[in-house]
Amino acid sequence: MKYAVTGRLTGFHKNTVRDVLIGKRKHAKVGRPPKLTPRNKRIIKQIAKGKRYSSPTQIGKEAKVGIKKRKVRRRPLLRQHHKEKRIEFARDCIIKKVDFDSVVFSDEKKFKLNGPDGYQYYWFAIDESNDFVRYSADYHRKKGVMVWLCMSSKGILCVQRLKGSINQDTYTDIVTNDPLAMMHGAHGTDFIFQQDNAPAHKAKNTIKALQSTGLVIMDWPTVSPDLNPVENIWALIVRRLYATKYRFHDEEALWNATIRVTNEITVQEVQKYTGSMTNRLLNVIEKKGLYSQ
Repeated sequence: MKYAVTGRLTGFHKNTVRDVLIGKRKHAKVGRPPKLTPRNKRIIKQIAKGKRYSSPTQIGKEAKVGIKKRKVRRRPLLRQHHKEKRIEFARDCIIKKVDFDSVVFSDEKKFKLNGPDGYQYYWFAIDESNDFVRYSADYHRKKGVMVWLCMSSKGILCVQRLKGSINQDTYTDIVTNDPLAMMHGAHGTDFIFQQDNAPAHKAKNTIKALQSTGLVIMDWPTVSPDLNPVENIWALIVRRLYATKYRFHDEEALWNATIRVTNEITVQEVQKYTGSMTNRLLNVIEKKGLYSQ
């Protein structure tokens, strides 16, 4: 009763008056208990301040706590006609019993100075003042190294650095020089050349020029990076390239490191992926054209 009287005199609700006078009742915490102790949090903060460009995994290892980050997977959207072409391709390869040990796979990828996804993050504490801006090594520049690679069951056959824009002429020159000689050296004339459907690859002049050298080109379905084992090799290179050095300051250092890591990949590691083609195709059919993995 006294809370109501006091409330009328002060203009506050009686429950508000009660809470102020006797203290709000504390409710028990719900949800999962925190895994990090206050000491863990202090250690992580100290490490992050001292090594601002460290990855969460590196900080977790040094702080001896189990933290890590996960990256969102990005894939092109598969339309119905894409799915139908993928199923048709998979069935055709299985019926014809295509020998994927005699297929030379190719692809290109750009490696960035600031980590595998091209973004560089740094740590700062929310209680820090006057935190100055830290610019990316790629800031306001088109930095990075574009790499073209071809491989087969014989291992990685050729790795080349691409400079400038890639058009029909430059792509044709790339394939028909050292890479073509390496393909013939590994397989003689009994092989099929795989390439994706980038505009420079599928242009009529490009196809005509490649076929004039005797290359047999595989009819590859669009939007099908999951079927190309080179994508697995790219992932392998990225993991090893940025494992110890997450940031490169110039393109030459990045290129030299990329070549070193690529040369260390064994034939057995490549065969692990080229030998999985039949399973990939079966998965595409089973999943009605969706991504195999």
